[in-house]
Amino acid sequence: MSTTPEAEAQWLRSLPSNERARFLARLSHNLTVAVRVLEHTDAPTDLRLEQLYQVNEIQHRVSSYIGHALGTDEDPGWLLVVAKFVFEPADVGVKREAIYAWANTRKNFVSAT
Repeated sequence: MSTTPEAEAQWLRSLPSNERARFLARLSHNLTVAVRVLEHTDAPTDLRLEQLYQVNEIQHRVSSYIGHALGTDEDPGWLLVVAKFVFEPADVGVKREAIYAWANTRKNFVSAT
């Protein structure tokens, strides 16, 4: 697996839309684990709050795309935006956990195509 947003967006575009949605739904599930990890650190409360906000924004982008992928208005060009939110958050801890969630999802994802 490449860890660039461009390569991962290209990989997602290679899947049928329903499989993209399925992958992103599983990613969303795995991002909930990232929140649990970040919640239980010794970081100051204001930093943890900012980290949770960043994961929430990633979740927002992922879940929004799922709705489009399952509907009639999907634009695969937005996959790069979604991937960039996962791979390029500002906080180092959020980045680590978000990339881990993506990698874990992809490692265990078996496309039905």
